[in-house]
Amino acid sequence: MKTFKTLGLAFLFASTASIAMAQGMDHSNMDGMSMDGMDMDAQANESSDLPEICLENADHMAGMSMDMDMGAMMEGMSEGHQAMMADMGAMHNNMMAAMMAEDFDVAFICGMIPHHQGALAMANAALEYAEDEWVKEIAQEIVDAQEREIAEMLEWLDAR
Repeated sequence: MKTFKTLGLAFLFASTASIAMAQGMDHSNMDGMSMDGMDMDAQANESSDLPEICLENADHMAGMSMDMDMGAMMEGMSEGHQAMMADMGAMHNNMMAAMMAEDFDVAFICGMIPHHQGALAMANAALEYAEDEWVKEIAQEIVDAQEREIAEMLEWLDAR
């Protein structure tokens, strides 16, 4: 479990660094990724079930996106790989928008919710497509833990 916490923290820090780096990037030519023509705030509000407190400053992300041309990226992938990747673009967009909350504690929790939702999507794909029993067992443990943690985070946000 320590490995998963370490990987989760590494992903969170990498995502935060990506936000800062993306602010200075030329988004027009990224081989397989398109960051043009998408309003981060609009997508986060349309596709997210995040509490309003998480989206109060999402307009700071307007014009930025981790929207990837998932169709091109997934071409040739197995059905299981496609299932695992399907929600990643939206997850990154929602995570980035949510981390713009003014209060750091709120931003952290808000960013972790879509991060956990992405883990749930991947674990559910593993439950459906994995062949190894250990992979299925760990995927179920991830589902159980992430669902519980999402509920705890939403309760914490509701109490604020």
